[in-house]
Amino acid sequence: DLALLKINPFQKTAVFAGAKLPIYYVSNGELIELKPTNLSIGVTKISKKGRDYENQYFNLNGDEIFYMASDGFQDQLGGIDEPSKAHPRRKYMRTRMLELIRNNYQLP
Repeated sequence: DLALLKINPFQKTAVFAGAKLPIYYVSNGELIELKPTNLSIGVTKISKKGRDYENQYFNLNGDEIFYMASDGFQDQLGGIDEPSKAHPRRKYMRTRMLELIRNNYQLP
């Protein structure tokens, strides 16, 4: 899995391409997810299937904060916020990861 982000600060543009890994960013206080192509790296016969990795181009306004993580972040075990609900075998999960970003993006 892979996520790539190329930023051109002079033109205030960016391009994202993902192989089964999304990218998240906050702009004007809104959390935005750019979804990846659902195709693993190293898959043979891509051209035979007629599939390719999609580039997603977008403009920047200058206040964006980008978040990139492997699926290992959300798959980690433990770390429950409420001790009464803590379970060492429970995964962190995507929903909690996004909530963590929403609650902390304004911090340095």
